[in-house]
Amino acid sequence: MFLVPQGTGILAVILHELDYQFNGLHVISYILWLLMIALLLGMLAIYTARCVVFLRDVIGSLQHDISETACLTSICISYISIIQMIQLPMIAALSVAAGGGTISKSASISPQIQVPAIIVSYLCIGIGLPLAFALDVLFWARLLDRSLPDKQHTVQDMILCGPWGQALQVLGSVVLSDSFADYTRGTFLTAQTAGAVGYTSIFAGLLY
Repeated sequence: MFLVPQGTGILAVILHELDYQFNGLHVISYILWLLMIALLLGMLAIYTARCVVFLRDVIGSLQHDISETACLTSICISYISIIQMIQLPMIAALSVAAGGGTISKSASISPQIQVPAIIVSYLCIGIGLPLAFALDVLFWARLLDRSLPDKQHTVQDMILCGPWGQALQVLGSVVLSDSFADYTRGTFLTAQTAGAVGYTSIFAGLLY
């Protein structure tokens, strides 16, 4: 039964990375990804209930039926598909944020267009930031594990220089310009808050 979420997850990754894209294909891949997560959780709940109710039968199957043991590896494969799809929306979100900051800084656009682009860019950073922190922990763990060759450690160091640090610095510099002062909406998008937001954003980007 774990082959069902495994196949659904693999199909979601393939559709997301397919070279021949059409409008809506990414949405279909996300739907399949969510369906795979639901299927995997459902199958795990059913298998756990089976282990609780029929523990002796499960142990006997694992000892004597190789297909029972082999199919349990589909759980790990499904989990890998979940991680792959999480990483691909993360990269897209952080790249969008960096692009939004660059356009807001370089293009001659009005504050009425510039400030909404800044807000959307910060929202994209909020989407990708927790995932980036999680992956950074994994990278540092492997970096401290000296079982890998030195050249691979260098590559991992470069991976840590991701787009979100650049995005935070660019967005901070844009906020420190007169965009908030010219926009002036509500209590947050004003000249009084521009300094705090801008310098905090630049400092956070430098820390990364």
